[in-house]
Amino acid sequence: MTALADLLIKLDPAEVIDGPEQRADFALNTYPLANAPIDSCQDFLHFMTLFNKNVKSCVNDFWPYYDYAWMHREVVELFESLFGQDGASHAHIIAQSGIDGGLYGLMKQIAKHAVSDYRRRVIDYAVDDFLTGLNCEKTMEAFHEYLDRYRDYIPPELIENNGWGIKTQFEQLLRKHPYMIRNLSIRI
Repeated sequence: MTALADLLIKLDPAEVIDGPEQRADFALNTYPLANAPIDSCQDFLHFMTLFNKNVKSCVNDFWPYYDYAWMHREVVELFESLFGQDGASHAHIIAQSGIDGGLYGLMKQIAKHAVSDYRRRVIDYAVDDFLTGLNCEKTMEAFHEYLDRYRDYIPPELIENNGWGIKTQFEQLLRKHPYMIRNLSIRI
């Protein structure tokens, strides 16, 4: 088995895309929402921090120690990225009022963020580890092996001139590989 074949196994969409989504759905659907403490912004953020810890544990598929302050900061930063500078207060209002999906909608955003972060880390690690282990000659062999396997699925304009269009972007192509394969399987 070649190094590229090993990499493509690590980038299997069932593991990189579907698995984390299913684990996030499990965390989201099994976390107790009844009587969620959302009266004060502080209680709301505490609840969301504990949910963030739970969803990350499920998505990552293990239960490590998580630093509460780090998880809390991550929740606040996510809300700020979604709603602006006063994102935590805005999210608290959404949770209380039920607008835009309410508390459940906010929890879905946290789960989506956990899945996205997990995918990025897994793909980056696998691709970086693969490319680090190759010299220039082995990289070109891997590129041609990839091109031979997936030539029919790559846009023709990228394959012109002996694949020069994607040769320069081979690393990015590998990082997008799970999504390309997922899109192909959806179309079939």
